[in-house]
Amino acid sequence: MASSAITVGEQPIFTRRKLRVAAIGAGFASLTLAYKHKYVGDNSYTVLTIYEKNPEIGGTWFENKHTGVACDVPAHIYCFPFAPKPDWSAFYVGGAEILEYIQRTVDRFDLRGYVQVSSRVTSATWSEDKGKWQLEIERGGESIRDEFDVLINGSGFLNNWKWPDIPELESFRGEIVHSASWQTVDWKNKRVALIGNGSPAIQILPELQRTAKSIDTYIRTPTWIIPNFLADMTPEGKNFAYSDDEK
Repeated sequence: MASSAITVGEQPIFTRRKLRVAAIGAGFASLTLAYKHKYVGDNSYTVLTIYEKNPEIGGTWFENKHTGVACDVPAHIYCFPFAPKPDWSAFYVGGAEILEYIQRTVDRFDLRGYVQVSSRVTSATWSEDKGKWQLEIERGGESIRDEFDVLINGSGFLNNWKWPDIPELESFRGEIVHSASWQTVDWKNKRVALIGNGSPAIQILPELQRTAKSIDTYIRTPTWIIPNFLADMTPEGKNFAYSDDEK
């Protein structure tokens, strides 16, 4: 009998096979996927694993903790569609409250079982021969290999921060802080140099000027500032806190 280059399986035609699905990042996108996998439709033919490089769930709201960090759209539309939150403290709410909401929602719907924290995906390669994604994951100083049928990137696109290339930056004798790796500093009576005018700098500047002795901001090109989203719904176009009666 002549050999065939095609392997013929023994299972009946149209038999559904179980698919392994990997998602990178435990922020809003992957956690919404976890909710739908658990509660929407038939999940008996898929196994979902979410890899999160940080030690806790929350995505960008776990990582970005600089002073002034906040949502730039009304909080009531910045939430999981399956978990509305009517009692936000402000119209444009701060990052710490958003992070608390994410983690509380994950616990409420029992989604933590999907997530492997402190697990950084360092490589993802498609194997044409196997028809699978081959992943390398760093966890606890070890490199782990695994294979998945489907790979979903929920890691965001502004996640690989770095210091600017400034000669002799390491010789600066004062405090050096990056907005993406924020450290608590007492800014009182300090002279501060703020480099850049992207979104973090725009949030940081008005907070630092409350206590710093002086602030010099260095920018390369001007930033286009648009009015707050739905500013016509706020007094004078500014953020405001809700009273207990309004929540």
